[in-house]
Amino acid sequence: MNKLGPLLIAAASAFGLQTAAAQQPSLTTETYGSWTYRCTNPAAQQNADDTTQTNVKKACETIQVLRDGKGYVIAQIAFGKDAADSKKLVGVFQVPQGTLLSEPVKFGAEGDANPLAAPYFTCLQSICLARVNFASDGLKKLYGKEKGALEFADRSGRKINVLLSLQGFAAAIGRLTEKQ
Repeated sequence: MNKLGPLLIAAASAFGLQTAAAQQPSLTTETYGSWTYRCTNPAAQQNADDTTQTNVKKACETIQVLRDGKGYVIAQIAFGKDAADSKKLVGVFQVPQGTLLSEPVKFGAEGDANPLAAPYFTCLQSICLARVNFASDGLKKLYGKEKGALEFADRSGRKINVLLSLQGFAAAIGRLTEKQ
């Protein structure tokens, strides 16, 4: 079973960022239907010389982990703000290794003729990651829909279509796009 943490927050965690103020939690989560909104909240971190401080911004994401009937992770979906342009979002899709890398991961409402298409950017030991940047209102067409679909192809080209719940999606994305 894959026990990777959040896709977008993991980068910050990997560098060992810690909360300087004990009264502030380092990770908070909120649940919106089938979606989880997570934030790291590191305070200003002092450098080793103790005379300068590095300001670390709060990193938030909206995620859903997709599991099979036995509880094994099939895929993960994460949306976060684009660090270079706060008016844009980034979608990161984690799928199993052994996918056809020439075909992008697709995400949209069930039956959507024009889903988001995310090209792969890396594969690790047991997963591959695809990423796409888009305008912050690019997901509004999914609001009010009940089911979504994540599609990718295995290495033989066979399409794998994973249905997922969009319950709470609009609220979770709305929380993500609020001014922090």
